[in-house]
Amino acid sequence: VTFGDFIFTLGLPIPVRGMRALHIIAALLLPVLTQVPFSFFYDLGEQQEEEPSSKFAHYYEDADIIVGDFIQVRSNMPDDLTGKIIITNTTTARNFEELQERNLRILVTTTPRLEGRSFGTNVMEAVCRCLVDKPDDQITDADIVGLIERIPLKPQVHVMG
Repeated sequence: VTFGDFIFTLGLPIPVRGMRALHIIAALLLPVLTQVPFSFFYDLGEQQEEEPSSKFAHYYEDADIIVGDFIQVRSNMPDDLTGKIIITNTTTARNFEELQERNLRILVTTTPRLEGRSFGTNVMEAVCRCLVDKPDDQITDADIVGLIERIPLKPQVHVMG
């Protein structure tokens, strides 16, 4: 597994292939990165629809499994994803079609598809919070886990071809 958040978010050629590496990089970069505006990290509006760049295509070629926020993964996605698995969220029906066209093998979304879209985990968390009828300081892990099991909120696995 290659976690490409530093690559796709910051444009830094730093693939993260383990938790130890993540901790070291986070310790070095977070003091500075927490001071930067959100728009520096994340494409907004029309930027999300721009054609992907091939700048970091070799990271896709080297990886069997690609994990990250879809908008960031898509920003550098190569034309050919044959045999690849992407684990992500926030995909639309159009993204799903685009991944099929690029021959993606498997798409795993961390949240269910609702009307053609998989929402971010932050949206699902907000929905769950609204459905628990307790003050914030009285909500337990068991409340949230029970709700997730009752709904049920489950990852979705899509075999594309």
